[in-house]
Amino acid sequence: MIYITQGSDKSIGIEILLRSLITFPQNKINKLCLIINKECLKINLTNLNLNYDLNKNELKIYNRKLKLILFDKPKDQSNALHALLISFNHLKKTDTLITQPASKNDFKYKNKNFLGHTEFFRYWFKTDVAMLFTSDRVNLLLLTDHIPLKQVHKNLDPRMIKRKISLSKNFLQAKNNLRKIYFLGVNPHAGEAGLLGKEELKLKKFFKNYPIIPGDSVAIQKLNEKDLIVSPFHDQGLTYFKTINDLYGINISLGLPFLRVSVDHGTAPTLFGKNSADISSMIYLLNTVL
Repeated sequence: MIYITQGSDKSIGIEILLRSLITFPQNKINKLCLIINKECLKINLTNLNLNYDLNKNELKIYNRKLKLILFDKPKDQSNALHALLISFNHLKKTDTLITQPASKNDFKYKNKNFLGHTEFFRYWFKTDVAMLFTSDRVNLLLLTDHIPLKQVHKNLDPRMIKRKISLSKNFLQAKNNLRKIYFLGVNPHAGEAGLLGKEELKLKKFFKNYPIIPGDSVAIQKLNEKDLIVSPFHDQGLTYFKTINDLYGINISLGLPFLRVSVDHGTAPTLFGKNSADISSMIYLLNTVL
C-alpha cells in the first residue's frame, strides 16, 4: 500500500494530487490511500470546483475511487503532523509513504519544534536518516539538512557520512542506478589544498576513493544519470539539482522502516486555492512508485 499524508493545510499538495488522478488508471489508484483532515479535503475539492462523492473511506472523483483515512481537527497538533502520526500506525516494511509538502511550523510535538519531516523522523524512529534526491539525470545525497551554514562543518562526522553513503549506495545499486560518487567541497575551490579551509583535507583522509570537486564546477563535470553527488549542505546541492531537473525530482528518506518519498518542492501557499499549480512533480513521483 502507498499512504499519502496531507501536508500543510494551505499547500498545493492536495490540489496536485487530486488533479493528477485523472492521468492514472483505477488499478494503480487502488494502491493509494490518502490520510487527510475531512474539512481540509472538502476545501480543496471546492477550490477545484469538482463534482465528487465523499464517504467515510472513499472519494469518488474523475470517475476514479481513492481510498481515504479521514480525521477531525486534532487539538494540539497540525493536520500535517497528525496525518503523519496516523500513517505510522498503518505502514509496514513493504509499504511506501508519500508526504505532501509541509511548513516548518507544522512539526510541533510535545513542546518540541522540529524543522521538517526529516528531523521528525530522526526523533520518532531514533535513527539517522539520509536525504537522497533522485531524478532521471542525477542523484544527490545531502549530508546535512536544515541547519545554519556556520554549523555545517561541525556536523561532518565520518561515521555519519559513511552511514548515509552506505544507505544511498545500497538503494541505488538495488536499482542498478549507481556509477560513481563525487563529493562537493565544503569551501570555495574545494579548499585550495588547505588555503581556504581544512575541511576537504579531513574528508579526503576518510574518503580517499571519492573525488572532491568544487561546488562551482559541478555543472561542467559531465555527470552521468547514475552518478551520486554528495553535498555537505542543503542549498549547495539542491541549487544544482533543482536547476537541471525543474519539477522532475524526488526526495527520498533512507534509513526508515519503510520507504518515504515526496515531491521536490515546497508548499507554495501563494498558489493555494487558485487551481493553477503545475502537477508535473506529482505525476513524475506517482509514475515512479506505482
